[in-house]
Amino acid sequence: MGKFCDGIDIEATCRRIAAYIKDSGLTDRELGEMLGTSVQSVNKWRHAHNLPDIDNMFMMSRIFGVMMDDMIVSRDQMVEKFDEFETKSLRKLRLAQYIKWLWELFTPGEKADSSGLSGKAGDDGGDGIQVGFI
Repeated sequence: MGKFCDGIDIEATCRRIAAYIKDSGLTDRELGEMLGTSVQSVNKWRHAHNLPDIDNMFMMSRIFGVMMDDMIVSRDQMVEKFDEFETKSLRKLRLAQYIKWLWELFTPGEKADSSGLSGKAGDDGGDGIQVGFI
């Protein structure tokens, strides 16, 4: 697998933060006071000189009523790779859940273990059905 994360698009993220600040009607001074930071720091975020730290991002997300993910703009390649990774992970999870459900359906009274199945690999449990593991 190639590089997973190219990072945050700083300029686009700062533009988004500036838009949230503008939409909120808060001044840089008011926001700075709410966050316990200087007006200069807020101004630097608005003009893409640097990003707020994680604590300030979290507090701003609460102030603006948005999720932190809504404030952060990632580079396109990162989004594509993450979407691909997330899709594969969700498929594996759904498959494991489905296999667990099937196992419990066809083996009443037995519970599937955390791997999705119980029993020994290659053990047919006396019924002729081979048990496999993910």
